[in-house]
Amino acid sequence: MKKFYRCVKCQTIYPFNRDILTCPKHSKYYGYLTLIYDYKNVKLGNDKNVFKKYKNLFPLEEFEINFNEQKTPLIKLNKFGVKHELSNLYVKDESKNPTGSFKDKESLFAINMALKWEVSNIFVVSSGNAAISTAAYAQKAGLKYTSYVPKNLSVGKRFLIGLYGGLVKEINGNYEEIYRKAIDMPFPGWNCTPGLNPIKEEGIKVIGFEIFEEIGVPDVIIAPCGNGTLLFGLFKAFKELSFLGVTTKMPKFLGVQIRGASPLKSAFEQQEDFVKLNDIPSSIAEGIVAEESYSSPKVMYALEDTGGEIIEVSDSEITQAIKEIIKTESIIPEPTSAVAYAAIEKVNINKNDKVVLINTAGGQKNLKEIMQLLIKAS
Repeated sequence: MKKFYRCVKCQTIYPFNRDILTCPKHSKYYGYLTLIYDYKNVKLGNDKNVFKKYKNLFPLEEFEINFNEQKTPLIKLNKFGVKHELSNLYVKDESKNPTGSFKDKESLFAINMALKWEVSNIFVVSSGNAAISTAAYAQKAGLKYTSYVPKNLSVGKRFLIGLYGGLVKEINGNYEEIYRKAIDMPFPGWNCTPGLNPIKEEGIKVIGFEIFEEIGVPDVIIAPCGNGTLLFGLFKAFKELSFLGVTTKMPKFLGVQIRGASPLKSAFEQQEDFVKLNDIPSSIAEGIVAEESYSSPKVMYALEDTGGEIIEVSDSEITQAIKEIIKTESIIPEPTSAVAYAAIEKVNINKNDKVVLINTAGGQKNLKEIMQLLIKAS
């Protein structure tokens, strides 16, 4: 089936291949391209398996390698919902993926596309879940993989990346500085970094399709945002369903970032494609602390299209949310994921609205940190 890339800003069309990652008419650091399908000829299957039913809406229909990925649970948050006066509150629990985070959806697609395009060497600028997930899938595929990281990478994360066969290379600078170096130099290999590589959002669509299959179209979806790839991928899933005439309704998308480190919020308020912040604070939600959000141009499109917005939360609000969700639902999120629960207090939602939070990763990798946070807050 015919596919091509299109810029979300200027609508310029580019061929679908491994050599094109973003629109050269705009900033080379930001993701502007999204994959467009021949929607008039897309046919949805009758299979309950999302990968089979929606295969015409994926960049590839067969996956050479996988971990026998299963549908992640959509859990109704009864007690947490009652506490916040919401009767239809759900969480999509992506911690149940093979390496414990939503990044596995991205990695499944990116690594299989690398195999299809006969790419043998890939890299990611990441020291967190993206690095760990990509390492696991790359090892299974037999690909050379490098994770470029800041010099303060924790021993535990370094161990996990190495355990999955990844090479860790330390670079001077923070995340954003290393990300830009990877593009400017460029680093050797195919750049699979979320925010730039448009294949990553195609994997995120699986989450959206799974939600739709269980409860239809939610009124609101709340997602943690670093680069913003998660939010745009979810948006794209429902937008494509509307293109096909399956639904005329779109969810309202709410992204969550850290107070004082939320470039998506600044860009949206200033009506810019993107904004670069300076002197941002640190946070316990380290996975989404951002000077820049590299999917920002696409997130702006999604927010404008659905009447969405970006919510800011503080570390104290995140800690309180972790305490509440553990006490009410026995769910332990990592601090980065807990921002979605914290945002509930700060948004105007009708009691009967169907609301879905995205639990991006579990706290099992962060138990010591979470324990210290809860002890300090008690």
